[in-house]
Amino acid sequence: MDQSNSTGMNYFDMVRHRNGPDALTKAFLQIEKQDRVRMLKIINNPNLSFTSLYLLKKQLTSSRYITQMSVRNQYAIKICEAIEKKIPSSTRNLISSSNPNEFNATLRWMVETGSADDGLSNKFDEVMDTATSYLTKLYQDPSLLPVTAAMIFKRCREGRFYHDLVWAFFESRNPLSLALIASYLCSTLWDEAELARKLLSFIPCIVSGLSMDCQTQYLRCLEWLKENTPFMRYTGESFQQSYNPAPYTVCLEAKYMCNPNLTNPEKELNGLSPAEAALLRSFKQLDQNSQIRLSDYSYLLYRNNIQHWYWWRSLPIDEQIKAANKTMGGFR
Repeated sequence: MDQSNSTGMNYFDMVRHRNGPDALTKAFLQIEKQDRVRMLKIINNPNLSFTSLYLLKKQLTSSRYITQMSVRNQYAIKICEAIEKKIPSSTRNLISSSNPNEFNATLRWMVETGSADDGLSNKFDEVMDTATSYLTKLYQDPSLLPVTAAMIFKRCREGRFYHDLVWAFFESRNPLSLALIASYLCSTLWDEAELARKLLSFIPCIVSGLSMDCQTQYLRCLEWLKENTPFMRYTGESFQQSYNPAPYTVCLEAKYMCNPNLTNPEKELNGLSPAEAALLRSFKQLDQNSQIRLSDYSYLLYRNNIQHWYWWRSLPIDEQIKAANKTMGGFR
């Protein structure tokens, strides 16, 4: 019996896809009885999906095959066991004792090949949530954010719990991921579009543009993201804290100074000249509306005429406001 079919699909995956989980278990037990070496070759083949390994986890662990499995499969089963035990120390010990590259590769395989079967069971979904959070929070790995976004909106369509997965998605601390959410603003399914609006409700055009057609709102959202992404600061807000979480906020100081490094509070004054530091202190004393308007104007000027921007920024803050009013006929 071949390890894969002509399309490259693992034999156990093929059985599961065609006939379901029970048939997978039956096929496993039959091959195990006939030829354990062949069974282990199929299990350890790199093209096996995580879903099939997960469904066979009980048979594999009870038969003491763990040490005969690939490193990837061993890590995956240990991850599942640590999650099911719900003992934080088990997870910490597993992470600290693992090879970081192999552990990361295992997590990527689990999410990438398991995402299509999200919804298999509550326990399986919990494993997917946790594996995703490890990728985003521990490894800051953005490669599977499109897969994670697809799982979030699949759960939304099916009326399943998605709050933990949303938290894991935003823990990537990657503002560029917001464009993935924005792509659902024009979904033909109301629940998906509404969830996208909720997740992006901190963006002004989402709140003020409720009367817009979805395509206009989507394009304005992308324009806003293009302008403000370099200056976003992660807040960590999630559905556990708010009905409409705002995971990011625009760091107005960074936008005003046109310096993305200022989004990190620990580095806020690093690299600034005494004059720039004084200017930043003056900016912080303005009310929020004035800060928003002045930062918008500063970045607009920076993009269009950087030499004029240097001159304008050398002015006292009051003179900057007057120059902006004169140039634009009042703030936007």
